[in-house]
Amino acid sequence: MPEARPRCRRAHARCSSPRRRVRRLGVLVAAALLGACATRDYVPAALDQSAQPARTERGVLGAPAQLALLATLDPDRALPPAAWSCRELGPIAVARSAAVAAARAAVNATAAGRAVAAQGPNPTLGLGLQYNTDRDPGDDSHWSVGPSFEYLWSPVDRGRIRAALVDADTVVARTRVLETAWAARDAACVAALDLHAARQAQAAAEAQVELIEAAVVQARAATAAGVADPVEWQTLQLEANGHRLARLDRLGAVARAGAALAGALTLPLTALGGLELAPAVTDAPLPTAAAVQAHALSHHPRVLAALAAYDKAEHDLALAVAAQYPDITLSPGYFFDQGDHVWSLLGGIVVPLVASHDAAIDAALARRDAARASFEAEQAAVIDAVQQAYGAWRAARELQTATQGALGAIAASADDLRAQLAAGVGSGLMVKRAELQQAAAALKLLEAGIATRRAGLDLERAAALPLERGFARYLETLYRGETTVAE
Repeated sequence: MPEARPRCRRAHARCSSPRRRVRRLGVLVAAALLGACATRDYVPAALDQSAQPARTERGVLGAPAQLALLATLDPDRALPPAAWSCRELGPIAVARSAAVAAARAAVNATAAGRAVAAQGPNPTLGLGLQYNTDRDPGDDSHWSVGPSFEYLWSPVDRGRIRAALVDADTVVARTRVLETAWAARDAACVAALDLHAARQAQAAAEAQVELIEAAVVQARAATAAGVADPVEWQTLQLEANGHRLARLDRLGAVARAGAALAGALTLPLTALGGLELAPAVTDAPLPTAAAVQAHALSHHPRVLAALAAYDKAEHDLALAVAAQYPDITLSPGYFFDQGDHVWSLLGGIVVPLVASHDAAIDAALARRDAARASFEAEQAAVIDAVQQAYGAWRAARELQTATQGALGAIAASADDLRAQLAAGVGSGLMVKRAELQQAAAALKLLEAGIATRRAGLDLERAAALPLERGFARYLETLYRGETTVAE
């Protein structure tokens, strides 16, 4: 009996050695589990509500970053320009637009979800602990321990389909960048055109007031000489008063257009003091109506977004069909149970209790049909908008041409009256009236030219057709997600 104890100790040592190894393995597995569960620290980011107002307040036109952007888009232009036009103001408005920045951030947020969507089922590693109330002879603990592993395998690559869904959402987000860019550029170009037109109309109104005041002086002199009726100069005086009131309205138009341009460029009102504007929007010839429509149907952001939505509906249907196929689970494990090495290899097929997917597939089919109808509706809306814009532009061009012809006839008539007056026939008052008509016709021609340029901008916007190469390059840069900043 005395000799049995050492043998039991040795036997117990032999038995406890595997236990120690298993315990060490358990410690390692637990450490691996804790390492896998480690998380990144949460860092809050408070909003700075004064950032955007301060950015607007300190903004200036012609900053170095803005000129660098313009030089990148069109290396051939002279910078800074002697007079600013839509060619320069449009890209700057886009670069400074908070809406464009938000749309670009949404693209990054959507694209960031692709890696998560493409992931397959995440394998799990566990550490099992078991407590046995009964302890067998020779056992030194009630506890048993062992690691386990579980993996879910899908015969259909659903991760690929989910990644394609995120790709479609990313395309939609990119089209929103284009849409906001077009809106920002259009607002700046229209405001610049309105400001230029208001300034020119104000100058024309001043010239008309001077002419009619000179006509009033001549009419009063003719009345005093007894060669004209007093009603003549009185009528002219009333007309002069009307022109003075119209001049006040045009002063308000200049202020409103200047404020609109400052807002479109995200600049303070003081940043546009003394700004010289160029009248021309673009000298590029417009394509035919068919070519404009074809471009719109393949490049308009709304059409591209509807096409991406249809692509998403297709992948949504593919995901619903893939859900018919069951998943397979594999759960291998190991357990050390009081000196016994227990290995297991479990598996199974994961199916819902009611394995019917017809309702989900039918719903996905209905969503795809709705996406097709939405795409066709967007096409129809773009076609209608392009046709209306093209018709308005053509009508504006015809009116401008007709006004040019009328101005030529009126100018020839005024020249004839001046020639007759030089020959001693007629009166100076009649010549002044002819000059007033010529000034009014010149103002009409100015308005017709502005209307034509405005119609051209509307057509560019309706067809998403950039007639300037620089802005076309900028749109490509924005769609690719490349960084261009103008502060």
